[in-house]
Amino acid sequence: MGPLRVVVVARRFWPLVGGAEKNLADLAAAWAGQGWEVTVVTARWQPHWPRDLLYRGVRLKRLADAPRDSWSTVRYARSIGRWLRRRRGEIDVVCVSRLRHEAYAAARALGRRVPLVLRAEGAGLSGDCRWHAQTPCGWRFRRCCRAAGALVAPSRSVEQDLLAAGFS
Repeated sequence: MGPLRVVVVARRFWPLVGGAEKNLADLAAAWAGQGWEVTVVTARWQPHWPRDLLYRGVRLKRLADAPRDSWSTVRYARSIGRWLRRRRGEIDVVCVSRLRHEAYAAARALGRRVPLVLRAEGAGLSGDCRWHAQTPCGWRFRRCCRAAGALVAPSRSVEQDLLAAGFS
């Protein structure tokens, strides 16, 4: 058996930096350091950014241009779904940051064929659970997220939000 093939899907990634982006970059680099084949799939926020590069031992693949409005968000989510569907047989596990468009696209593209791990981001007014409650069709996103193989709460407050929203 070869190295574990992991895909991390994140809306924002290096060189955009914040707490979640730094945590994901550190996690992906640590997995690569263990000999895993790690690919981060993300948006392309600036037109001059390369679509493919190697960052800290991690392959970085920037798909569609950044989701800045409703239509570009749909295009971005579709590009994630297409990319994952084409590579299902080459992936052992997918880890998605946020329980939003990226999670929905991954869940729909993978079905039960590839294990899906979702990492919730934020709690309270800016959290994923609140977003589900306020977004049109948010119930669809929540339903897809509940079908994931595992759910990660990076903090106690995120865990409380998830439990209150009916996640196990």
